[in-house]
Amino acid sequence: MPARRSCASGPPTARLPWRRFCDAGQDGRNRLARKGELRVSIDPASFKELFANWPSAVAVITCRGTDGEPKGFTASSFDPLSLDPPLVLFTLHKKAGSLPHFEAAAGFGVNALRAGHEELSARFASPEPDRFRGLKYTLGQTGAPLLADAWARIECRTRHRYDGGDHILFVGEIIALEFEPAEPLVYHRRRYRRVTDV
Repeated sequence: MPARRSCASGPPTARLPWRRFCDAGQDGRNRLARKGELRVSIDPASFKELFANWPSAVAVITCRGTDGEPKGFTASSFDPLSLDPPLVLFTLHKKAGSLPHFEAAAGFGVNALRAGHEELSARFASPEPDRFRGLKYTLGQTGAPLLADAWARIECRTRHRYDGGDHILFVGEIIALEFEPAEPLVYHRRRYRRVTDV
């Protein structure tokens, strides 16, 4: 049997206390909407703390900008969606400066970062204007930059965009991919982690 994998490194951490996220009424029950739907009031700080404990692989999402220049940002909200057809998704905040470029682009690239790419992840999460400075990359069929040092490079054609609260959800169909065995960069509890055997 293959060894199970864990994203945690170092000694075990103490068990986190349970947190209540629901705003209950005076009778102790959650408030109900008029149509019978369950409605709860979520504390934003608790929401963020919960998903900070959700391990995520780190990727840089890229596209060809409306000005013809490469654009990209660090994302942890990238997921596979469908096998047939092969679809993936990511989300981008509505206030992100790169949003207009991704909305106008025909497609996007997904560049999965490997362990040791912490500086690269931080660069694409920063306001630095020239994020591609000094990086080797090729342009895919849609013009999206594909980083040479990423352990996986996935090119997608944008199929759908959906409103998702304060984010826009992008769905893309994979048109090309290449990858190699490597240890991925993982983000967990607001820190970069390494994958270890348990």
